[in-house]
Amino acid sequence: MPSENEVTILERVIGSGESVLPAAVAEMVLRWKYPEKDQKRMHNFLTKAKAGSLTPSERKAAESYERVGHFWR
Repeated sequence: MPSENEVTILERVIGSGESVLPAAVAEMVLRWKYPEKDQKRMHNFLTKAKAGSLTPSERKAAESYERVGHFWR
């Protein structure tokens, strides 16, 4: 079983088969995008991570973006 975190737990809840997501809701979720400001911030984190210069607080923020991205992608 994958390591437990918010995303893996939510994936099990959503994929439990207990309910069906209406098509309109699924289509809306697929249109969600990070705002431009957040996209730039994530790009900055990526650049700094590749250079090995992320601070601990930036790493934590980058991991939060990753978890959110896993939620709907």
